[in-house]
Amino acid sequence: MSLLTGTNLAKSYGPDDIFAGLDVALPHGARAGLVGPNGAGKTTLLRLLAGLEEPSAGVVQRARGVRLGYLQQEAALASEGTLWEEMLTAFNALRSREAELARLETAMADPGQFAAVMERYGPLQHQFELDGGYLYETRIKQVLGGLNLTPDDYDKPVAILSGGQKTRALLARLLLEQPDLLVLDEPTNHLDIHAVEWLETWLNDWDGAVLVVSHDRYFLDQVVNTVWELEFGRVEEYHGNYSAYLVQRSDRREAARTEFAAQQAFIAKEQDYIRRNIAGQNTKQARGRRARLERLFAGRDPNQTLAAGPRDGGQIKIDLRTSLRSGDRVIETEALAVGYRDDGKVLFRAPRPAAVARRMRGPDRPQWRRQDHLPQDPAGRDPAAGRHGQARQQLESGLLCAGTRGAGPRTHGGRRGAERAGDVARPGARLSGQISLYRRRRV
Repeated sequence: MSLLTGTNLAKSYGPDDIFAGLDVALPHGARAGLVGPNGAGKTTLLRLLAGLEEPSAGVVQRARGVRLGYLQQEAALASEGTLWEEMLTAFNALRSREAELARLETAMADPGQFAAVMERYGPLQHQFELDGGYLYETRIKQVLGGLNLTPDDYDKPVAILSGGQKTRALLARLLLEQPDLLVLDEPTNHLDIHAVEWLETWLNDWDGAVLVVSHDRYFLDQVVNTVWELEFGRVEEYHGNYSAYLVQRSDRREAARTEFAAQQAFIAKEQDYIRRNIAGQNTKQARGRRARLERLFAGRDPNQTLAAGPRDGGQIKIDLRTSLRSGDRVIETEALAVGYRDDGKVLFRAPRPAAVARRMRGPDRPQWRRQDHLPQDPAGRDPAAGRHGQARQQLESGLLCAGTRGAGPRTHGGRRGAERAGDVARPGARLSGQISLYRRRRV
């Protein structure tokens, strides 16, 4: 029996249909990667399978007693304790037995209770050892170290950790809990190359099932043996890692193009025969062929179905040119110290006057450099700054491309990841995390 199955799943937000008619299944020990263009509904499908949202249609079934761990894209680790205390929560059941063993050890000091207590203590202590009771602190240190969380971070309150640290802390806790199924949404977003390699090794040595969304093809190559492609509201399954998926997808699309072209040629030939003979001597044959085409178009032909032409997603094209010019000194600092006021610690300093300058090499090649001494900009132009943060941030309530200037909303939206025409007119609050952009301002 599968750990998790989804049957005829559909999800809509108001008038927007994300997908419909999806059938998926995850067996024990599965290593599945979910891929697809931004906005296709990958995160939505994960949330349905994890039980965090209800499908608009269809049903999700999970094996009885299955334990599921879900890592979402945005940091969502709310804890009042320290990082170390948060990791200990993964071993609450084990620590309860540890406390019981300590109580029994105290009771053994009474000679009158020794025999009875020892009879209970032996099996409990043996099972505690088998379950890793004497190693859980070592495991915590190994996982935190693998995810680049150092001993200096152990006593920090979770509330003051950065967004990337919170995401890594949540991932660490999920790995320590060892659920039956790990559902990971972009787990490598806040990991460096060493942490990614460590996570690959950990997942490959683990016996549980994994369903992961990632744009890191090298990570998927090392971790998954099945790929689900979610595109145009449907899921296709491919066997093998990401590289094998690319080869199989190319073969399937080429076969679909060949089948579609052959069927269109057949239809054109039949329609030509019908036009030439419908009123002539071969009218009976022409009517028969017309009836067969009508059944084919209506989907009622038991021998063949109407082939769908292959659909290819658009490509993102980013244009970083600007018709405006800021001053040579874009940012200037003096005796700068960066840190947190609550603990008084300074992360780094820039004691000397420093500036970020803009230097042009030709009309289309803006480059950026950092240097200590630059001439004052005689024009005194004020640069406009735009910031794109780590975590997902909400757009204003308007449409994706409202307020854009220049080439037009659809051109700018297409360049920045709104691959489908429907995304351009979709409210910002309904966009996926990958294409939830700031309202664009040209600087």
